[in-house]
Amino acid sequence: MTEKVRPRIIPTPKQREAIRAIKGGKRYILTGGAISTAKSYGLAQIFISMAMQFPRTRYGIFRKNLTVLKRTTYQTFRKAAYEYGLVEGQHYKVNRSEMYWEFNNGTQIFFLELDETKDPDFNKVKGLELTAAGIDEMNEVVKDGWLIVGSRVGRENRNGEPQFVLGTCNPADNWVKDTFYTPWIKGILPSDFAFIPSLPKDNPHNSQDYLNALDRMPPQFKKRYVEGNWDYVDDSNALFPNHVIDRMLVENVPKSGLKSIGVDVSREGTDKTVFSLFIGDTLTDLFVPDIDRSDTAPISDLIADELILYMKTNEVGYQQVWIDAVGNGGGVVDSMRRRGYFVNSFKSGEKTTDLHEDGTSMYDMLRSERYYKMAQAGQQGTLKIWKHIPFLEELRRDLLAHTYEVTDKQFIVESKSKMKKRLGRSPDFSDAVVMGWREPVPEGAYEISTGGSWDDLYKDSDEDF
Repeated sequence: MTEKVRPRIIPTPKQREAIRAIKGGKRYILTGGAISTAKSYGLAQIFISMAMQFPRTRYGIFRKNLTVLKRTTYQTFRKAAYEYGLVEGQHYKVNRSEMYWEFNNGTQIFFLELDETKDPDFNKVKGLELTAAGIDEMNEVVKDGWLIVGSRVGRENRNGEPQFVLGTCNPADNWVKDTFYTPWIKGILPSDFAFIPSLPKDNPHNSQDYLNALDRMPPQFKKRYVEGNWDYVDDSNALFPNHVIDRMLVENVPKSGLKSIGVDVSREGTDKTVFSLFIGDTLTDLFVPDIDRSDTAPISDLIADELILYMKTNEVGYQQVWIDAVGNGGGVVDSMRRRGYFVNSFKSGEKTTDLHEDGTSMYDMLRSERYYKMAQAGQQGTLKIWKHIPFLEELRRDLLAHTYEVTDKQFIVESKSKMKKRLGRSPDFSDAVVMGWREPVPEGAYEISTGGSWDDLYKDSDEDF
């Protein structure tokens, strides 16, 4: 009986690019940017090929969720193994309880979960000794997971086998974009990194009928998943879709209007302190003060110094300044008030005063209420952004990243801590904006003094304080 001849595997041009990157010594490689580009299949091809070529090596294949990995990535590996002519039980053994393959030459491929919600410190990964690793749909995992995986490769490379982390992805407005796509676009991607963009048309196995069907998809889906446009990552539960942000942009700064300032104070690491400035309903400035952390003065006093200067420069009274009073921001509020600037404190976790008829809260906390109302203002045209403000793209990315859910009649915006884990950064720019933005007030309802201190506010009063 003649054995069935399986088709010879011929890598696509994009898969060849990934192979060249590996052979060229790149340590961190990302492929993808759209659907139906054979990126997962290319991942399987590369690791099965290496497993057969290099005896006694060890590889880790990761995806965020193990159940999804078994249903998708694992099945792709089975298909690739079959097309390589490999037979389970003859060329490799499968340990289903531990989820790994062992080849006759002693090489192992482990299939592993990379979910920070189940293993916050990634302790299951820290003990691995790997030659190289692959992360399928890397945009789904947090940056710390990728970093931990990267620290485990190159530890089973007795004969100088390539050591690398190869990821696949769809466009996402998170740390993957910041780490690979944006530096690649700007031409500043580190020398040991590689980004390989690919589109459905780059996959020769996609029929013209299939490509035509993709071309008829809705515009937002097409932008993201077909054209691989990283700037169109609108989720169905996004608070600020791209088209809404585009409508919010205006050419001119208002000549008059009530001014207000929002201050998001950095907490740690790469967080930024950001000031936002509104004139009426328009965001007109985003400012990141240059704080010298080597100064002997307390950081809260240094930020207060910068804020007072910013207030005076823009002629904004302390009554119209809101500061994030959680964490380090509390110290800035105290420093301002010691100097007579009785600014407003913003505590995102406070309870909302907006209630349903039955007395239950409409939002889980103040932060959700403020973001929801600001999103509604953007939709209705009562919130505008001057299109020439500094850090516009950073603000757009922050706004795009905010998602919401509705449970038990409560509107819940994703928490800042969860966002920071998912994005690999804190949404400092949008947080400064949400604190500085004020809901529209009927004209002439009341007048606010622009005095800079308590004495200024009451200097014409007969009251004895």
